[in-house]
Amino acid sequence: MNSVPTAADGHQWIRHTLVLAALLWMTGCGRQETMPEMANELEPPSVAGMTVQHNSIRAAVDPPAEPALDPLTWSSEVAATARNWAAQCRFEHNSNRGRLGENIAAFTDSTGSADETLQQWAAESADYDWASNRCAAGRVCGHYTQVVWRGSRRLGCGMAECTTGSPFEGFERWQLWVCNYDPPGNVERQRPY
Repeated sequence: MNSVPTAADGHQWIRHTLVLAALLWMTGCGRQETMPEMANELEPPSVAGMTVQHNSIRAAVDPPAEPALDPLTWSSEVAATARNWAAQCRFEHNSNRGRLGENIAAFTDSTGSADETLQQWAAESADYDWASNRCAAGRVCGHYTQVVWRGSRRLGCGMAECTTGSPFEGFERWQLWVCNYDPPGNVERQRPY
């Protein structure tokens, strides 16, 4: 026996259709690959918030930037480079990344997160002296200076759960996080901002 849909059934169908359409848009299904890139395209869930976190670090530089640093925007093109490199599960910089800056981080098992990755890079600010434009002796600060590089405009990040090539003794499972920057930073003898 067929039932006749009521007005309530129609509203429910519309609600489900709208939810499905939103999910398809968020995941990219149904989108044509030739569609122009959106300025702030949605980030994959594994790196959600990377743009916000980068821009928070950029806004809080010390000494303050004059004028303030422009916020980075997400780029699916730059993110594809980062994701493809992360998928290689090699804890080293991608020598074939073209003209992109790059930060990498590795974590054991599932201990890493977008927040932990950015905290690690931001913590390097303690070892960076803006006046001399140098890192403290024996310390690393190039991840931080890339994050706050004034000339960088676009950001793309990726993460892979790896089971080969671990940089950690005794840990077969690990995570590789990669962020690429366009244009690149860390130009020799130039301050980041």
